Amino acid sequence: MANDGCERTARAKAPTDQSRGGRPRMSLLRGCAAAALALYAIAGVAGLPWFAGGTAGYASASFGYIVGFFFAATACGYLAGRGADRSVLKSVPAMVAAEVIIYAFGLTWLALDLHLGASATLSDGLTPFLAGDAIKAAIAAGLLPLVWWKLPARRQDSRPAHDESR
Repeated sequence: MANDGCERTARAKAPTDQSRGGRPRMSLLRGCAAAALALYAIAGVAGLPWFAGGTAGYASASFGYIVGFFFAATACGYLAGRGADRSVLKSVPAMVAAEVIIYAFGLTWLALDLHLGASATLSDGLTPFLAGDAIKAAIAAGLLPLVWWKLPARRQDSRPAHDESR
């Protein structure tokens, strides 16, 4: 598997943790998702037409969800840095937290942009997407710990730290 730029940058600049045999900490990698979503939003606002329906800019009813994606990625990175991505029981609350963040921004923006009341906002911006989001979150929460288990880096992290002073 090829390393992405975030991983290379993090490995080059990351402080090391002596309790892990001097290997780089993973905390710098956690910000890559938020950075990618920030770049996505900035490019779309700047005119790249890759939002829903081939639109660009922030003057659409769905832009609040894009803002929410950034904050959800930031929160998930924070939670993953504390082990929320290592088991299904810990992944599910992280996925639910991300969904709540996305919907908080998305529904607020939708209501303000279209001048909707609470009932119309929920029926237009939440209800149609709950089942699909629940399925996607369940799949991700189930697969994420499995992926971590299979990664070679995870096997290295489980090895006892070596004392390099000998």
